[in-house]
Amino acid sequence: MISRFMRSLVFSVRPARWVGCKIFGLAWKNCYLSRLGGLALREMAVPELPDGDWVRCRTLLGGICGTDINMVYMQQHPASILRSFVSMPVMMGHENVSLIDTSGSDVRDFRVGQRVIVDPPIPCSARKIREVCPACRVGKPSICNNFDLGSLPPAMGLGYNNFTGGSWSPYFVAHASQVHSLPEEISDEQAILIDPLACSLHSILQDSPKPDEHVLIFGAGIISMGIIMGLRALELPVKITATVRHAYQADLARRCGADQVVFWSKNKIAGAMDELAGISGSRSLRGPVGMRFLQGGFDRVYDCTGKIPGLVESQRLVRAGGTLVVAGTPQLGLADLTCVWLREMKVVGVTGRAIEPLPGETEARHDYEHVISLVQKGKMDLSIFPVGIYRQSEYRRAFLDLRSRERSQIVKAVFDFR
Repeated sequence: MISRFMRSLVFSVRPARWVGCKIFGLAWKNCYLSRLGGLALREMAVPELPDGDWVRCRTLLGGICGTDINMVYMQQHPASILRSFVSMPVMMGHENVSLIDTSGSDVRDFRVGQRVIVDPPIPCSARKIREVCPACRVGKPSICNNFDLGSLPPAMGLGYNNFTGGSWSPYFVAHASQVHSLPEEISDEQAILIDPLACSLHSILQDSPKPDEHVLIFGAGIISMGIIMGLRALELPVKITATVRHAYQADLARRCGADQVVFWSKNKIAGAMDELAGISGSRSLRGPVGMRFLQGGFDRVYDCTGKIPGLVESQRLVRAGGTLVVAGTPQLGLADLTCVWLREMKVVGVTGRAIEPLPGETEARHDYEHVISLVQKGKMDLSIFPVGIYRQSEYRRAFLDLRSRERSQIVKAVFDFR
């Protein structure tokens, strides 16, 4: 018999607090993790099953995603459309590995005690919506049209609402359509990486690169590394260049399959631009007030930074007629997007995961299943990624380590409830 209440990491912020943190944050970056910020440990009710086709999961590991970091550090404007699909206070955490604790009477494919991962979106199928939206109809629940309709309160998914719980809590609930079983040979520490690598795979499959394209991976987090590894696992005939900040990231990018690695930092942009120009056969030019850009550039750039400055820099690296894939989640900031229209580039937005075929195949499967299959075939090695493990009460240290990666040398931080 479990307790009626649990300790949850909960996020809640009103516009006045958001403004206050933005002001204090100019001089005190850690204010977002203080009592002034929106994240705190709170007693919350253990979620009940909304219906008979749901399960309750006991969390084993809960990962911190770049989107979570943006939320905690208040990179989402209070007027963002995302707020229309979030119910406060948010019980955070969507990356997960768990055991089924309770199974509804209508669940047939899963059993109590089974180890699973849960796809975060709460789409039409979970909301009892009979007229399924076009996105869900084609296997894209991450862009469901009905996150604010049906039998449930508004919510994009697990970790963005106040009723399902989240993976930064001991328990959460999920609709059976969200649940995927895990093979025994994949450890918990490896399984927690399936979700971000599935997002990386979707970033590739959403608009697959053409043969012989020269692609640039801009950013050096887990999504970036997953895209490099995914391109190699799918054996796509492309040349890969990656930008990194730290030596351990350079080594990791090469192990994932990057052909060339360029160090990128705010203080050395000119040198990095010159190096990227040489690699791509372009010219590195200096614009007004010292702004740098490539004349020429890469066929395809994956922006994985999750920040507006990164998005701005990325579009300055794409050749005329090339493709910019926005694989991060930039939200708040000023952006000069002149290159987007001046170079007639194609911009591809990416979010979450999908049910889709791999190149050369006709069978559409969930990206979780693709990643698991590629791991089992030895084409993806999840063991190479350094993961930081933290107790729930150590959440401040986890975020500080993610903000100081040269010191911590991790690509993922996870909360351990085992």
